[in-house]
Amino acid sequence: MDASRGTKLASTFLALTAMRWAAVRGAQWVEIEDLDGAAPIWRVPAARMKLAAAKKADAAHDHVVPLSPAAVAVLRQARTLQRFEAAPGGLVFRGAGQTGPLGEAAIGALYARTSFAGRHVPHGWRATFSTIMNEAMPQERGAIDQALGHTLKSEDGSAAKVEGAYNRSQQLDRRRRIFDAWGAALVG
Repeated sequence: MDASRGTKLASTFLALTAMRWAAVRGAQWVEIEDLDGAAPIWRVPAARMKLAAAKKADAAHDHVVPLSPAAVAVLRQARTLQRFEAAPGGLVFRGAGQTGPLGEAAIGALYARTSFAGRHVPHGWRATFSTIMNEAMPQERGAIDQALGHTLKSEDGSAAKVEGAYNRSQQLDRRRRIFDAWGAALVG
């Protein structure tokens, strides 16, 4: 894959999924499920999530990201650029050497060369997503936090330890609606 095109696709995917850059850099094709189906998702292994060490080893703590039509379109472009059908597997967004991930500074460097310079950073997509979607869908605050991979909160804002220990609900339908609205807002 052309490294500059791959960086642009990775940046778009980062924005559309509101994930951390490290998760996007490490995204592998085997984590993408049902890409050409009705309910595509990205299953990020717990080992790559920002979690306590004990949770990282447990697949029950994998983070599921419902993929909007816009995110699916980005993945299809990446798949085409990589000639995925001929050699499935591996990283979704490869670096210049084609064997490792994009560099940690790749998107920051891309932004520095654009109108985002000094105004936006890769991690800023998470705050932008949260702010805009909480304004647009205030009743979905919990699902928006869950979409970001955050710990469940109580009404007073403290961590909901008991609920977090027992509630394993993914709320994928609610989160899919949120990501579909977010994708439409970003790319039309």
